[in-house]
Amino acid sequence: MTWFVLIGFMLGVLGKLALPGPKDDPMGYILAIILGVFGSFVGSFLGPFLLAVVGLYVSGASERAMVPVLGAIGGALAALLLGRSTLRTRKQ
Repeated sequence: MTWFVLIGFMLGVLGKLALPGPKDDPMGYILAIILGVFGSFVGSFLGPFLLAVVGLYVSGASERAMVPVLGAIGGALAALLLGRSTLRTRKQ
């Protein structure tokens, strides 16, 4: 569980550094970190579920351990992109 918080924190900070936005950007570092951690938690649970729904079976123990981590990364990125696009359209 600590890994998902750490992944979300790192992706939130890196996402804000990579796309800082304009000066009056409503999404600061705190919101980027919160969205990253939230997306990381959601993605860590949805990743294995989506693989099971699709019918993909992951055979090895190390591969099964990586599915939630990859889901956490994908979830954090998706939450950051969704948050940025939502805040951008709301501002205009």
